[in-house]
Amino acid sequence: MSGSKWIAQLASDIESKYGKEARDRIFGDIDVMKNNPEFLSTWFENFTSKMDALGDKEFLRLMMANRCPCGGDNEDDGRAIKGLFDNSKTLNEFTKALKNWYMQKYSDGGDDLELRGNVLYLTKPLSNSEKQGRCGKGCHCWLAMHTNKKASDIFCHCCTIGHTGRPFQVAFGNDIKMEFIESIICGGSGCTMTVHLPEKATSDLALCKHGFNIYCEMLATPTGFEVVHEESYSYITGNPVSPTMVIFDVNLNENQYQIANDLAHLISSKKVSNWLELVRDDVFFEALKKAGFTITQQDLMMVTDITDYAADFSHDDMIRISVVQSLDELKHWIEINRGYFGDLYSERQWAEIHTLSNVTMYLAKYNGIPVSSMLTITGGSACVELVHTIPDYRKKGIASVMIGQALSDLKAKGISKVTVQTGAADLFEKMGFSVVCEKYVAKM
Repeated sequence: MSGSKWIAQLASDIESKYGKEARDRIFGDIDVMKNNPEFLSTWFENFTSKMDALGDKEFLRLMMANRCPCGGDNEDDGRAIKGLFDNSKTLNEFTKALKNWYMQKYSDGGDDLELRGNVLYLTKPLSNSEKQGRCGKGCHCWLAMHTNKKASDIFCHCCTIGHTGRPFQVAFGNDIKMEFIESIICGGSGCTMTVHLPEKATSDLALCKHGFNIYCEMLATPTGFEVVHEESYSYITGNPVSPTMVIFDVNLNENQYQIANDLAHLISSKKVSNWLELVRDDVFFEALKKAGFTITQQDLMMVTDITDYAADFSHDDMIRISVVQSLDELKHWIEINRGYFGDLYSERQWAEIHTLSNVTMYLAKYNGIPVSSMLTITGGSACVELVHTIPDYRKKGIASVMIGQALSDLKAKGISKVTVQTGAADLFEKMGFSVVCEKYVAKM
């Protein structure tokens, strides 16, 4: 659709509800519009400010969303998105598949995607056009990119909820909840909207495996590490002396003996450490043993539903829980973590992990002394990891209070299911977790 035809439709919508005088006041003579930055900047600022003056945001936002002129294959794209969703086991898997689809479809890679609970955040890449106003710098819209003054969010519902959101409406129905978050011409750092995705019915075992997978993805964050995805498994590789290198996300098929031999070769090549974590599968275990592995039981995998969770904060007044923010807090967190888990990372590498938007580090103090630490990772569901309390301060309820705070925070983010892999089953059972399966370790 041409720009003039689009503006004519908007003008018609305004006239239908507010009359010709309002149309003329807001749009002027659209037949004499000039395609140069100075004219378009002035016209756009008049257009948006006088729309705002109507004081009818609900109608105007809906009008802009419904009148997006950019076209696109909304029906085909919607069916493609629904197919990706149906073929994904988890929301995190769907988000990755959607990103790959965007990269194939769009020359700029498409929107940046971030999953928080079941809420998908979509942020548009910045435009690099040189013909831009001060406030429109980075905007893709041929009209808004010329503006030199901030505008309200009414106009931006066209590009976000209207253009980006329409395929999601095709995929999930018109009632799917979508929200405008911010835009460049409103003074934001980018143009972002959200889609509240339907929950996926996932077995507790699949959730536990997913929790371990997102933990492994976190382990690969520091510079120098790489995640390699093979057809039947994934692994983290990097410095051969690092203990963080691990095999994960093993997907079994009829060639289990071949997979076992491939894993044995991978370990012998020194690309990963001699450590493979698994849930019980007798056929695969037999294949691993023939390939030279020994298998021992290690921890338990547990899950809880926090939909109705209510934390009990009536605890010892000496206990204080905080989310790690400062470098000083991070140093205390690392020191406590190393007391049990060893030198997983340097301080610089932990600092890289700390910057991840889906990782939250918790620090517990007792009478002002840092004594316990843990972290949570979100990605559709969430997992609790690396819980440790200094021995002299155990059996005081410190870890329970810290985990309770974390569960309460996760619930506020829209998370419903939380998993943990742990040897401390009694502690987590008291917090509402139940055992899903035993976890085993295979070593050569």
